[in-house]
Amino acid sequence: AMRAEELLEDLEDAVELARTELNSVARAKTKDAKSAHLENAVDAIRVARERYDQTRDVLRNMPKGEREKLVAPARECQEVLRTLVIDARETRAQIEALPDNQHLGARASSGAPTSSVASSGSPPPGGARARRGG
Repeated sequence: AMRAEELLEDLEDAVELARTELNSVARAKTKDAKSAHLENAVDAIRVARERYDQTRDVLRNMPKGEREKLVAPARECQEVLRTLVIDARETRAQIEALPDNQHLGARASSGAPTSSVASSGSPPPGGARARRGG
């Protein structure tokens, strides 16, 4: 059986991974990519929940003195998990509401690849600064 400290580390890692993947959903450009990040987050949440249950069981059987220092971080993880579960649910609803595989934020009508739009739209580096110096 794993020790409480190891379980807690796994729990914290899983929580962190879930948070990272959920944050990545917002940055992903396509519905498919967003869905992939969400699934990763959901998997990490599932792992974290299992680890939390295991940690709780192990802590329950530990002597009170040893248990004390691990209870707070475990509880903290549980709080974060609760938030992540709600976030994941809302994120799933948002993704499902998106049109299928449209490139979000891209001007599909213009037909120009996004990279050229981005580069032509920005002023040359240092241009504004030089003018203002007069």
